[in-house]
Amino acid sequence: MTDTTTALTIVIPPQFHAAINTIRAANDKAYPRWMPHINLIFPFVPEDQFSTAAASLETALSSIQPFAVRLNTVNFFKQKQQCTYNLQPSHDQMSDFNALFAAVQQALPDVEIKHAQFTPHMTLGQCATKDVENTVFGMRNWLAENPVEFVLDRVCLIKRYSKEGQFEVLKEVYFGGNGHVSPYA
Repeated sequence: MTDTTTALTIVIPPQFHAAINTIRAANDKAYPRWMPHINLIFPFVPEDQFSTAAASLETALSSIQPFAVRLNTVNFFKQKQQCTYNLQPSHDQMSDFNALFAAVQQALPDVEIKHAQFTPHMTLGQCATKDVENTVFGMRNWLAENPVEFVLDRVCLIKRYSKEGQFEVLKEVYFGGNGHVSPYA
């Protein structure tokens, strides 16, 4: 059973939130609920299963070493009359993301995953399909002035408590066998 009020995510470090949220506040319909993030699994397990899921993830992620992330590609997904545009890592980083996702799948084999293929991305907003080329061009200019580069060393289990509420990080699970599952502080 999955829960649409929970997710397993990569939360973008807080030092990037102000610049990213300037774009998202104006363009992303989900902005009020989500912090800047990359979903690994959404929907996820109910909150009462977080401790069990975190313990499984801790074991599986012990073989994953922290790695550098550069969200340096602006891309989009077409959805009916609109497009969702996003930041994605470059192709040379995909082996790290694929190894992470495979470890997550191994740790949580009973959790339903919505998409057959993992495409790591951080949503910036939505626009009409006819406007996507100009929007993507503008986002590439914005990205040149606002690079998003960090070391990824954990995944986060997040929850929102109401339909309109904001997601909150409840647990972090660190990579590399650091023996570290922490409540978010």
